[in-house]
Amino acid sequence: MGFAPAEVVAGVRELLATRGLEASCMQAGGRSVFRLAGASIMIGALPPERASSALFHPRTLLALRGAGPLAEALKAAIRLKFLRVTG
Repeated sequence: MGFAPAEVVAGVRELLATRGLEASCMQAGGRSVFRLAGASIMIGALPPERASSALFHPRTLLALRGAGPLAEALKAAIRLKFLRVTG
């Protein structure tokens, strides 16, 4: 993602609050981790070995783990929230 990790954390926090979802956010290994019932969202800087091939700067890695309707809805909402048109 072409956003700073802190910017992505703030955006995900806002997205969850807008949807009325309770999530704890903790720091683990240099990453922010949101834990919800049925899903977890990990946000951190893109590892250096992967950063050289990324198009956008700054480079942030977001991983959403989970299954079911909640996880799918969050995936779609996060994509829309951070959609950036380049041209």
